[in-house]
Amino acid sequence: MPFDVTGDAMPADETGNVLEVRGNVRVTRGAFSMSCDLLRYERKTDTALATGEVRASDGSYELTCRRLKYQSGKQLAIAWDDPVATRRTPAAGGVEEQVELRGTQISLDLDNQRIEGLDRVELTRWLVRGGKRERDVSVRSDEVEIDQVARSSLFRGHVAIESAAMEARSERAFLEEPLDRLTLIGSAEAWSPGPGGERRDEVSGAKILHFLKQKRSIVIGTVQGRMNIER
Repeated sequence: MPFDVTGDAMPADETGNVLEVRGNVRVTRGAFSMSCDLLRYERKTDTALATGEVRASDGSYELTCRRLKYQSGKQLAIAWDDPVATRRTPAAGGVEEQVELRGTQISLDLDNQRIEGLDRVELTRWLVRGGKRERDVSVRSDEVEIDQVARSSLFRGHVAIESAAMEARSERAFLEEPLDRLTLIGSAEAWSPGPGGERRDEVSGAKILHFLKQKRSIVIGTVQGRMNIER
């Protein structure tokens, strides 16, 4: 096998095309590690299928699911069956930041340090203080691509955003974590949520730039409505 693997039941003959490892399976290759209940490796396609309680990590994100295909040559891990990818980052003032990605399918591109989420995608950023977790912002879309190096995320299709200060909709959205900036593109609209769920101070434009920590927005293009914005 092109990676290190251990388990309770290892194959006695490793010359066949399909090899199975059962029970407390652990796989490592460079920064990638994975544990599962059952691993089936096919030599011809250089592909491993992990099932059961699957946990995988690329050194930055931890991925949990019930089924994962690992393509060793491409350094690509594709997860299904309730996949969740989580990244934890210490922040200032004793606050931990947690980014949690959910979707029908989540892929880890290990070589290019990119993550892709497909179908009913939801990315949520949580702030953890004193053991209490509070939602900072949540973005839902049809799909998302995450660049782990740049710490940026591109959302496409039916984008819906929720935070304590703002809710928004657009065709696409671009989240830049270093700038704490969220850019809404295409039929963009944003509003302040009222106590009963009603829209307040609604505004729309071709593009809306929203600064999450500052709770400030800039509308580009024809502006309709008014809220706490700059032009």
